[in-house]
Amino acid sequence: MRTPRASYEFLLEVYRKFNEHNGFLLSAGVAFFAFFSLFPLLIFMGIALGFVLEDEATRDQILDFVFRNFPVGASLVEGTIRALIANRSSAGFIALIALLWSGTNLFGSLALGLNDVYEVKETRNLAKLKLVSVGVYFIIIALFLISFAAVSVASVFRDEVLSLV
Repeated sequence: MRTPRASYEFLLEVYRKFNEHNGFLLSAGVAFFAFFSLFPLLIFMGIALGFVLEDEATRDQILDFVFRNFPVGASLVEGTIRALIANRSSAGFIALIALLWSGTNLFGSLALGLNDVYEVKETRNLAKLKLVSVGVYFIIIALFLISFAAVSVASVFRDEVLSLV
């Protein structure tokens, strides 16, 4: 077990190392690009939703859900859904480009920070670094979609099991 003095010295050394490697600056960069990539992601998800809502039965089902549960904002949601369907192709392409750009900056910033912390010199050229960032970004998106699908399937399965009881 550590003494209070040893614990204090350990925490002080962690703080010194964090400052030595510009930890606050690097973490601010990662946080900035994470926040910056949220807006294109939300736009892209809205555009993707526009493709899903092209089916009239699905759209009516969602609008019915909104009207029942959120009667105050239902007309706003209906107008937004119609706008998403009408403008989904051009806005979707622009949102996808912005999403890729901001996502690669996020992972580039993260790689820069980790390289600095572990004192690793970057040997990859810019093109290879961007390709790796795009690959990691798509892997993260795929994992997010898989987890979303798993939760949705589990919810449906739970409802089916509860209906049998």
